[in-house]
Amino acid sequence: MQIYNYDPLGFYSHTSTLDDSDRDPLNTDAYLIPAGATAKPVPELHAQQAAKFDAVRQRWVIVPDLVSTVYYLSDAAHTITERGAELPAGASLTKPQSMIDAELVAAKSTAITLIEQKASEFHALVVGTNDPRRAERFALNLELAQKLIAGTATAVEQQALQMQLDANQQAAHPILTNKDLQWFAGWIVQFKDFTTLGSGLIEATLIKGRAAVNAAQSIEEIEQIKAQLAQQAQAAFTQLQAQLSS
Repeated sequence: MQIYNYDPLGFYSHTSTLDDSDRDPLNTDAYLIPAGATAKPVPELHAQQAAKFDAVRQRWVIVPDLVSTVYYLSDAAHTITERGAELPAGASLTKPQSMIDAELVAAKSTAITLIEQKASEFHALVVGTNDPRRAERFALNLELAQKLIAGTATAVEQQALQMQLDANQQAAHPILTNKDLQWFAGWIVQFKDFTTLGSGLIEATLIKGRAAVNAAQSIEEIEQIKAQLAQQAQAAFTQLQAQLSS
């Protein structure tokens, strides 16, 4: 005999079969139906419907099954979590335009903050640091290198550059190994060009990135812009590194 089981809330769960061991010993023509089950067949169900057994009336009732359905009411999103619950009066399954607009504004703000953060990180990679004191030291080294190349560096200035070259070589700098002081000075000047070009590239990318994000019409478009900017920045940085190493 086939029976139809339901959970503690009365919702149909599964079908099972009784055999001879489940017959009523006082009436072998009948079966002992366990609690939480009925011999009444479950009615045919369609999408977003559930069967709930009414134990008082001994019948199945078809109720809505909108679990996980998201609806919008008073410019707020809600999710149905229980079977049998219906959409409240005035609810809509379409997200209000006001929410779409607010989400787009928030996504733009978040994206621009991320772009600015990444620009700062790439600037540190190009310059070596965002520390202004390091920038001051580099400016001094650049002046000394330019003097050395021009032949006007004093012995002390040459010694200062030599100490830095020695320290870099002892630290196994991948570019400065086995290089002399004259080459080191030229490299510092070239590095200035590298940082200038890199800084300009970063600023240009940042400006274009902000403009593209502000002009975006959807969150999906913003995500595409972020991915494109990341690829472009990485490719440009790799090209700059190759130029500096050559």
